[in-house]
Parts: sequence; structure tokens; C-alpha cells
Amino acid sequence: MNKLNVGRRGFMALTAASLVAAQDAAPTAKAFEVASIKPVAPGDHRVMIQITPGGRYSGKNINVNMLLLQAYDVRPFQITGGPSWIATDRFEITAKADGEIARDGMKPLMQALLQDRFKLKFHKETKEAPVYALVVGKNGHKMKAAEGDRGMMRMGRGQITAQQIGMASLVNSLSNQLGRMVIDKTGLTGSFDFELNWTPDETQTGSGPFAGAGQPPPPPSDPNGPSLVTAIQEQLGLKLESQKGQVPLFIIDSIEKPSEN
Repeated sequence: MNKLNVGRRGFMALTAASLVAAQDAAPTAKAFEVASIKPVAPGDHRVMIQITPGGRYSGKNINVNMLLLQAYDVRPFQITGGPSWIATDRFEITAKADGEIARDGMKPLMQALLQDRFKLKFHKETKEAPVYALVVGKNGHKMKAAEGDRGMMRMGRGQITAQQIGMASLVNSLSNQLGRMVIDKTGLTGSFDFELNWTPDETQTGSGPFAGAGQPPPPPSDPNGPSLVTAIQEQLGLKLESQKGQVPLFIIDSIEKPSEN
């Protein structure tokens, strides 16, 4: 069973790959056999997502932005357009596919759900916007060459612990934390082991779009600790530089609240 349970100290971020500029084709053969969508009343907004044997999907307290992340590999800062309720209204979704479905195989099913039940219409564009370039500091990086053969990244509020992790995974995690696209310009290849600790500000509620959903951020363990930008430089020997770059955008043209069933 694959399970994602993300609360105020959630550890897993569903990081996203870059979007392409062309419009995605609608799913043709993949769709849930049955799906139930119910609004959730205000209250405990602890997010839970489960993928269980038999092609079953269960999501509790999830909003449309979270569904878009699962379905289209898009980060919140790439989403534009759409009504405010796509970030505030929460739903409980239970669905079943026809047969076993792996986690990656859920994407076209989630796309079909959004397009059929939420009447989602969208297009994609690439726009110049502020980005961060991740570069190596003047004294070289401080990360250890990876040891072992098993990759792992554990993320919490103000903390990342990584083993056997490449730069692509690091920039994805930093993009989620900073709310801005981070581009790898380090030139580093291979995998690394490292630990990164910082004092989050009020905009950094956890490890990604699902972390801390609906919950006030917990107090930082060390209020006098470094900011994320400073920690990257001091602890990893890397540096973030503000630049302009091409950012893929996911633009919502229209969307509707689903009928309850």
C-alpha cells in the first residue's frame, strides 16, 4: 500500500517535473471506473492520500491545487487563473480503477477526473519570471559523495536529510520551499549525502504543497537559526542567485465545482 499522510510536520513532498509549453492531450483510455467526490466541512484539514491494491485511490481534505500537482506535475507557483476556491475548498475523493494501478499510473486517471468531474480546461505557456540559479560557492561545495546504494530524502519544516540524491531532486525541493523555480547551474553530477537545517519564515510551512495543509506553522526549533538561503551557502557550499528565466505556467481557463455523489 502506498500512503501519503501529510500534516503540520509532513515529511513527503510530491515534487514536480518541468511543464512543457504545448497543450496536453486529454487522456484517451485511462479513467477511473467509479469515483465519488464529496465536499469536506471546515475543520481538521489534515491531508491523507492512499493508493491501495485493486486500483483504489482515496484522498481526504484535498483541494484542486493538490489534485493538479498529482495529475500534471505542476507546482503551486506555476498555477495561474481559476477561482479562489481551488485553493480553499476541500474534498474527499474515493475512486477505483479497472485493475491494479501503480502510483505513476494514477496521473492520467487524475487528469480524466479533473476534466470530467471538475470540467477543467487549461493551457500551458512559458513566461519570463524571477527564478533562482543554484551555483557552487567560491570555496566549492560541502556535500559528501553518496555512500551506499539506496536513495532517500526526508523533509520536514526547516530540515532536509538526503542520501544518494542528485541535484535535480535538490532543486525540486528548494523550488517547493521557496515558491520560485530553482534552476541547477552547479554543473555537479552524481549523487550526494547531506543535511540541511534552517529557520523557516512564515511562508515556508513544510516540505511542499501538501505539508502543513490547513494547519498553522509550528514554531521553529531554533528561532535564531539561519535562513534557508544562508543555510544553503553555509552548510552545502552552494549559492542561490536571483535571475530571470523561462518558467512554465499552467493556466486554468475554466473549472467548476463538482456535483456531489
